[in-house]
Amino acid sequence: MGFGLLAVPVLAGPWFFGAWEMWWFWPFACFIFAATLVLGVRLMLPGQARAAGGGNRRPQQVRRLLLLSFAPFFVYALVRVLQAGVYMDAERSFLLLLTPFLVAAHIVFGFTRAQTLWIAALVIADLALLGLYGLVNHAVTGSALVMWAPGYPTYMSEHRATGSYFCPDHFSGSMELALCLALGFILDRDSKWSWRAGAAALAGIALAGIILSKSRGGGLTVLVIGAAALVWGFSQWPPLTRWCYRVSALSLAGIGLILFVQFAGSYTERFGRYFGWQRSQDRPWPEKRDIAVRTIMSTTRGRMIGAALRAWRENPVAGIGPGMHQNIWPHVAASPDGDRETGRWPSRLNNEFVSYEVHSDWVQLLEEYGLIGLALLLIPFCSVFHVLRNGLLRSIRERERSSLRRYARGRQALTLGAMLAVAAMTFHSFGDFNLQMPATTWLLAVMLAVPICLLTSHSRAAPQK
Repeated sequence: MGFGLLAVPVLAGPWFFGAWEMWWFWPFACFIFAATLVLGVRLMLPGQARAAGGGNRRPQQVRRLLLLSFAPFFVYALVRVLQAGVYMDAERSFLLLLTPFLVAAHIVFGFTRAQTLWIAALVIADLALLGLYGLVNHAVTGSALVMWAPGYPTYMSEHRATGSYFCPDHFSGSMELALCLALGFILDRDSKWSWRAGAAALAGIALAGIILSKSRGGGLTVLVIGAAALVWGFSQWPPLTRWCYRVSALSLAGIGLILFVQFAGSYTERFGRYFGWQRSQDRPWPEKRDIAVRTIMSTTRGRMIGAALRAWRENPVAGIGPGMHQNIWPHVAASPDGDRETGRWPSRLNNEFVSYEVHSDWVQLLEEYGLIGLALLLIPFCSVFHVLRNGLLRSIRERERSSLRRYARGRQALTLGAMLAVAAMTFHSFGDFNLQMPATTWLLAVMLAVPICLLTSHSRAAPQK
């Protein structure tokens, strides 16, 4: 029952426009709450507490420490929610952080090994279908339709693919997760060739979706994923072989990037407009840098980030409150170059559009939760990454043990995919709000929870020396 309740929002959420609107978010959130209730009842039953988490006989110390690492942030966030001026917006902000945590906690503490592998397989299939739908829909309708709803004219005029999301940048975000999983299986030394073939097809779908979305953040994130894959993806090979693979992969990636820049004119033009490359040609480097900074800050995204930072300075320690960005926006949106006494209007006004999200998850976290919230959230962030990294290194050391190889098959691929996903979302979140999309956070939660569950329970199947 818990598996079914949890699978519904994870697998169906992306198909309902990422569950961003409240009338889609709340039904899926209720499924997550019901699954959490089932897990709680199960843990309270006699004899079930030790069986939770796949019947792990090993003490749950790592899992419990990970669970406790989130506690300070959620306690602080709840206190800030109760202090917020607009409770509904604060509640949504809190639940965007709580629901993926509940998804991950249920997998780590409530799923058996078979259920863990099943949810991973279903997520991979779901991401492949999401990508195929985005490609087919763009080829047939030009993304004029997003599922059954009409798409935004702005994105249609730019001929950008949106998939099942209204925004092409968020479609790109989901495809970045698919690319991370695909690279995990492609680079895993123990992957079957049939798995590699399927992963290569998934990588092709993901890259095509990112390219057709024309997301600048998505394009830069692909480079970050590639760099992370070069560092972590070949670490299981002997040193000489490892560096040969890295040099070969880097050379092929460089050739591919050159060809892409030559033939993807409309995509590269979007980068040029954003960074002011046309205006800074034949200028010395300091002028090019200044023009790029002014151009970025004059864009819609730059104005939202600048306004959020101005709002944060009003209360840098505790922040302005969860979900309060859109409510404070009219007061801080205007550029600070106006002067009421002399009657000089700001160069950028605050009446042109409404900013519901900052378009930077990190800046919005800092603005709304302050330095305290950012510091408290970095604790579990670093803890999760530490467990994944140590698990990957341990898997590399243990792969020589033939008794573990079959049991661990796929575990290293999923761990590498999770580490790449952390790198991708960490980087892309500096310039977009993929993690404000509930369905994307639920998919990411599954990608992180599955390898953690496998890494903290795999030793029970290993024979004793």
